[in-house]
Amino acid sequence: GSGGLPLAAGLAELAGDGAAMLAASGGEDYELVACIGAEQVGRARAAVERTGCALTEIGETAAGEET
Repeated sequence: GSGGLPLAAGLAELAGDGAAMLAASGGEDYELVACIGAEQVGRARAAVERTGCALTEIGETAAGEET
């Protein structure tokens, strides 16, 4: 492959030129989770919004005691 989106064996045979689009947009919905430094959130949000998607902040990490 080209190092892009991994495709299941046989998908190109079934979907032809639309294999990558089907792999990226077909099937179940999901969200990605990332840990981004506070100083980079604005830049990350802008990059994600350029793709037509949204970045949602759900919390923050903080130093604490090891358990």
